[in-house]
Amino acid sequence: MKNLPDTIYIQPNAHDGWFEGNKPNDNFVEYIRKDAVIEKACEFLEDHLAGYDICEDDIERSVESFKLAMKL
Repeated sequence: MKNLPDTIYIQPNAHDGWFEGNKPNDNFVEYIRKDAVIEKACEFLEDHLAGYDICEDDIERSVESFKLAMKL
């Protein structure tokens, strides 16, 4: 899925397809891939938890648990 965009914009009730990049106008709805959101959240958690006195293994387990919970 590396070739897919993280975000696309779709205009409801239109047959123009979808757009990448900037939102064309306020009539378009933004959709974000679930796996992209999970990936960015995991990166944040790893960076954020690294600033605390937490074992690296505990951080890794916490991030993996988070991933599993989000994929349900």
